[in-house]
Amino acid sequence: MITLYDLAAKEGIKTASPNPWKTRYVLNYKNLPYKTVPLEFPDIEPEFKKLGIPPSTTKPDGAPHYTSPSIIDHATNTPVTDSYKIAEYLDKAYPETPQVIPKGAEALQAAFHDQFWPLMGPVFPFLLPGAAATLNPVSAEYFIRARSEQFGVPILEMAPKGDARVEAWKKVEAAFDTLNGWLSKSPGPFFMGETITFADFVVASALKGLKACLTENSEEWKSIMVWNNGRWKAFLESLEIGHPQLSQCLTQIMITFYDIAAKEGIKSLGETVPLNRYVLNYKKLPYKTVALEYPDIESQFKKLDIPPSAVKPDGLPLYTSPSIIDEPTKKSITDSYKIAEYLDEMYPETPRVIPKGAEALQAAFYDQFWQLMQPIFPVMLPSVLSILNPVSAEYFDRTRTTWLGKPLKDMAKGEERIEIWKKAENLFDALNGWLSKGTGPFLWGTRLLSPILLSLQYSRESRLVWVKRARSGKMQ
Repeated sequence: MITLYDLAAKEGIKTASPNPWKTRYVLNYKNLPYKTVPLEFPDIEPEFKKLGIPPSTTKPDGAPHYTSPSIIDHATNTPVTDSYKIAEYLDKAYPETPQVIPKGAEALQAAFHDQFWPLMGPVFPFLLPGAAATLNPVSAEYFIRARSEQFGVPILEMAPKGDARVEAWKKVEAAFDTLNGWLSKSPGPFFMGETITFADFVVASALKGLKACLTENSEEWKSIMVWNNGRWKAFLESLEIGHPQLSQCLTQIMITFYDIAAKEGIKSLGETVPLNRYVLNYKKLPYKTVALEYPDIESQFKKLDIPPSAVKPDGLPLYTSPSIIDEPTKKSITDSYKIAEYLDEMYPETPRVIPKGAEALQAAFYDQFWQLMQPIFPVMLPSVLSILNPVSAEYFDRTRTTWLGKPLKDMAKGEERIEIWKKAENLFDALNGWLSKGTGPFLWGTRLLSPILLSLQYSRESRLVWVKRARSGKMQ
């Protein structure tokens, strides 16, 4: 998980500052899980000092200057500041993601980044007064004071008026004409043809900032959208329509994942819970896990309006883990297969685990897999008790004994256990036979999808239970 430190904006404005948008675009394009922490201007320096985030530059008086965007990559405990340095870091730390500073283009990308805002200098008299209006009072006061000192003129008085405004706006148009000339040399919609790179995010983030500060209904913003034959409107659309995830503003953990609590040192056990963890991790969706004891699941899910997943033999609703709540949509989903279906539909920019055209086969495989593996349950279920906390172990023992009509402690002993183990080997032989028909290491060739995640889950659970029994000397 990565934390992105952004500038706080007024309610109703997700974010207005152009520089954090560059980093947000990079994170979204790479599909890296992150959360956003918005900070007021006066809080940036003390907060960054406390977190160990370095300054990005120095002020004219030589004092360190702390700025947004900055990130902390919690996977490596690395703080990075400055949007270009963050892009460099993410390319290096996550080489399997799309590279935004392509090999061989590093110097050109750096030069473009450094020269962009000097080129766009004429826009500042229009941008800065509007920027103050997007901020909360405490940040607006700080911003007005600091920028007025920086430019030597009160920024609220910077915006030209009358004929001077018309002439000043012509200079802004001339800057966009220059930018358009550069982009026109490209054979595609982006600065490196069909490939999206950091240079595109530099321009898009500036447009995002201008839209917020000028306001969408202003004549200035409307004119930018028609300049150069509508180039900049088409540019944003090429980025965001083709890649809708780019405009996400992740201000919190997106998904809450409800798991079954296990003893300390054991992350998870639930019969079908790991399947959805595999799916969430494979899709790189940010989530947090809430571990519940078995007796607490029903009451907690009722309180959260999480629906039951099935019906008990007596007709009462059955509440089970895994379940999720997707915070952006406020939707609650239960049952591992339904969760996978929902995540595929809701986050189409992520890798699908149920490919188009294979839905029926996927559903059939999922249902038959557990039927196939049922003969092994008498070996697994008794050992589950040793992995659960006492309150869940008692509940699990009592309910499973009731459902199965036999105490768990009396299951799979002696000759019965040997026969079950032979069946287990035959079952895995059958699974191996299916897998052998494929053209790659997975059931869908070289692609991971839901059945493989299911198989991984089952292998994981079996190992967890059987290793526990082996250590206790109870395998025979």
